[in-house]
Amino acid sequence: MGVFVYWLILPYRRMFEFRGRSRRREFFSLVLSGIAVFLLFFSVFMPVHLWDKAAAPETNRGDIVAIFGMAILVLVWAWAHMAVCIRRFHDQDRTGWLYLISFVPYVGGLIVFVMMFLPGTPGPNRYGADPKNRDLTDVFG
Repeated sequence: MGVFVYWLILPYRRMFEFRGRSRRREFFSLVLSGIAVFLLFFSVFMPVHLWDKAAAPETNRGDIVAIFGMAILVLVWAWAHMAVCIRRFHDQDRTGWLYLISFVPYVGGLIVFVMMFLPGTPGPNRYGADPKNRDLTDVFG
């Protein structure tokens, strides 16, 4: 498995882990993979939806499949996003409860997004070892 694919899959493999720390790369790979999946979803289901509407305008099969598929994608991505954001806060030696800021209307999501750009604390903190492994004492110690 290539490095690129590894980083795209990692947030989804760790989507049920709320302990520990995550790098900025993991957060931004989740954002990029989410954009790619949504674009792929629309590029596949929109033509099917339009074809279904043209073939049988009185049915709602295409609508139901598209809405159900999109709802599943959004729920999976939102759960993985929450887990990665909490681990990113842990990487900055902050509590994961700061994720609740994202529910503040209009500005909350933007504040959390900007906080994801902040670097993590070097070395271990109360949430675990440094994911970048910047501490070389375990190598030379």
